[in-house]
Amino acid sequence: MNICTILIKISDRDFILQLAIELGVLNKNFDKISSSSNPLNLNIKEIGIAQFGEWCVLVLDCNPFLESEATTVLTKYSNNTEIFFLLTESTSAGLWFEYHVNGQLIRKWVEVESQVAVNMGEPLKQEPYEFFTSEPDEEGERDEWKLFELCEKVTQICAEKLFSNCLTVYMSCPPVQTNQN
Repeated sequence: MNICTILIKISDRDFILQLAIELGVLNKNFDKISSSSNPLNLNIKEIGIAQFGEWCVLVLDCNPFLESEATTVLTKYSNNTEIFFLLTESTSAGLWFEYHVNGQLIRKWVEVESQVAVNMGEPLKQEPYEFFTSEPDEEGERDEWKLFELCEKVTQICAEKLFSNCLTVYMSCPPVQTNQN
């Protein structure tokens, strides 16, 4: 599964759209194009947004984050709120989560091909005991569903709810070209 999910404890859709623009996953000239009942049906140029109680969710393909560093932007946008970021990438068996609170990165953990690349911050109280550690995952126990279980413990939003809710879908548009005669 190749997916990135950013959960933000806020109910301001404009805030989420501005975050998407700053992360570089949405052009300033964007269009609301549709609604989708399944986040896994988004194409690479689309993002989806949904509201779950006090949490707003931004769902998109993971590829934009594989080559960039989103941590600084997420930390900035977490001022006066909480952000839980998770990413799964199937080709490299990549797993990644971050938790930001009030402008601070509290926890960041990244694993690629069963090898931990980043283990920063103290484990969250919601993490399974000694599960997201620096040790390699020799047994293959860590997977995307373990990340979604942790996400649920932090946000109270389960994967089933994330994948079954209708999203408002936006697509980046190229800047409008004007004829200059």
